[in-house]
Amino acid sequence: MDQKSKKVLVTGGAGFIGSNLVDALIERGFDVVVIDNLSTGNKENIKNFLNYGKFKFINGSLTDLNVCRQAVKGIDYIFHLAAIPSVFRSVENPLATNEANISGTLNLLIAARDEGSIKKFVYSSSSSVYGDSPKLPKQEDDPVNPISPYALSKYTGERYCQIFNKIFGLPTICLRYFNVFGPRQNPLSQYGAAIPKFVFSMIQNKSPIIYGDGEQTRDFTYVDNVVEANVLAVQSKHSGEVINVACNQRISLNQIIELINGFLKTNIKALYYSPRPGDVRHSLADVSKAKELLSYHPKVYFEEGLRETINWFKGLKIYEITERFASIRPAEERDINQISGLYQKEIKTGFLSSFGPPFLNKLFQAIIRFDDTFCIVAELDNQLAGFIVGVVNANKFYRDFTRKYSLRAGLSILLKSLKAKNLKKILETIFYLRKEGDLPPAELFVIVVGERFQRQKLGTALLENFIAEMKRLGVKSFRSTVSEKFKPTIAFYTKMGFKFHQPTEVHKGQPSKTFTYNVLTDKD
Repeated sequence: MDQKSKKVLVTGGAGFIGSNLVDALIERGFDVVVIDNLSTGNKENIKNFLNYGKFKFINGSLTDLNVCRQAVKGIDYIFHLAAIPSVFRSVENPLATNEANISGTLNLLIAARDEGSIKKFVYSSSSSVYGDSPKLPKQEDDPVNPISPYALSKYTGERYCQIFNKIFGLPTICLRYFNVFGPRQNPLSQYGAAIPKFVFSMIQNKSPIIYGDGEQTRDFTYVDNVVEANVLAVQSKHSGEVINVACNQRISLNQIIELINGFLKTNIKALYYSPRPGDVRHSLADVSKAKELLSYHPKVYFEEGLRETINWFKGLKIYEITERFASIRPAEERDINQISGLYQKEIKTGFLSSFGPPFLNKLFQAIIRFDDTFCIVAELDNQLAGFIVGVVNANKFYRDFTRKYSLRAGLSILLKSLKAKNLKKILETIFYLRKEGDLPPAELFVIVVGERFQRQKLGTALLENFIAEMKRLGVKSFRSTVSEKFKPTIAFYTKMGFKFHQPTEVHKGQPSKTFTYNVLTDKD
């Protein structure tokens, strides 16, 4: 990279790979402009640079050509990483993937061509373009066979880059990443990659989910290797090329679980679900072209990268991970208007219905922004929870809505008073209190303090934290149903002053007891 030309643009620079690249560029002394619409990126990843004189952040979308033109002004090098980065999400919403990944790339190429000063345009592509071909390792001149909208969108971007290089003389180079992982990767999204999800589950002593038998293999690539490849690409004299970036090392998902267990000194078993459409069976890269043209050599191999990733996640508290990653994908306003209107129509009376459309819009927006980790906030009679999980299940829009935004009934909270501005705080508090897994959506649960919390002497502190938050919000009481088999929990509730509310009842086939807790007592 010409040291006299030091201004670079990183699209998607608030995302996982982009922010790691920004770190490296800032460290090398370059002026950096980041453009990101924060749909999957997070400002937390770049917060250390927001007041740095050689850093500029643009909150904007590449689907707007005028925004692209403004972003490339005075730029010497472009690193184009912005995209909807998910095979599974592209299957659910191919139109959005096409707009972001293809139209956004074309807009940026046009703006770069017209600017006339761009010395190198580095495009982030994906190994998914190879499809499910049995030939291994994958070489750049192998036939491509995209089997998902995401893969097709990345290959289309490659072809556009090559066309702009050949016809317009724009110096482009395309890097095909193989399953990148590392710090800052989102573990909460349903569309997230396997490794952060595995690590996040297992540091909480929970079973990770594998789609398939776990014997599928990938050439997992630690993020530092990808950052290095990007820097080498802009330094290279070559243009119009497509180059694999990986480690030339096959690892199965079952092997990853075994390695994480080894690092954590645990023995957690995975849960196996049906394979997902669009996923390839095996992947392995030939990186000889990268070595030849870029002088690329992987600096960090899999086990070392996995150890670094685990250490990064272990260095964060659970609620800090939630704060960083949970609220990142806002819903579209028209969808919110429809679903809140549908709720009012179907639920003609009720606590939340009485607040009207503006409140419902904020409520559903908050639910969706927390993606699939948890999503239900219920009122006194639990109508909202029932609505989400099936009151209007026959309605086509409801099905489309829940599919589009990955709503999953995971946790209900029973409140007599609820304000929209407090939703985020409530949900984040509940998240790290939650222990007992997927609580039944039609039940009035707040939290069950599990036996593990008892053994670790965390129960009292966590529940007191929750009660303090309820007091701050003006909540008068809440209710919790506990299976009788959780005797330490029942003893704990009794010690904390919970009131036995009902005779023994049967819940999920288990004798259970229901307790209430008065938050605002006469003493308060």
